[in-house]
Amino acid sequence: MIDMHREKEESVLAALLSGTLRPDLAEHIDQCETCQEILFVAQCLREKLRPAMPEFHLPKPAAIWRRAQDRARADAIAKATFPIRLAQIGAVVAAALATVWVWLSHPGFLRWMPDIGSALVRILDGNWPTILTASSLTGIIASLVFMGFSSWYVLRQD
Repeated sequence: MIDMHREKEESVLAALLSGTLRPDLAEHIDQCETCQEILFVAQCLREKLRPAMPEFHLPKPAAIWRRAQDRARADAIAKATFPIRLAQIGAVVAAALATVWVWLSHPGFLRWMPDIGSALVRILDGNWPTILTASSLTGIIASLVFMGFSSWYVLRQD
């Protein structure tokens, strides 16, 4: 008997939620005191909660599909351009560090800048060991290595 009441209770609640009440279920509710109470409480709760709950409308499927495609495209672009952004950040950091390093290691940095032509002549005259210090050789080698890696990255084919 209890299982029959429970089954009817679930049917009454389902009918209330769907908004359709079958004739046989309406007849049962008229005769069953438990189902009448359930219906009354459910209707009271529904009326009490209705003003607090805003109407919820799903967007059109085409809009959902378009947003999903846009998000997938944006994710793919972000994933594909990550190495490029990483290389750009690395290049900016390396340039900033190299600038600070040159500025601090060569106090007369600005004085010898106009003399680049005479420095090249001194290198060609055989005095290159005095001009090419260990730090300048390290900078040249690092630049060549980075140029090689960046050229490989740009020219490689996926």
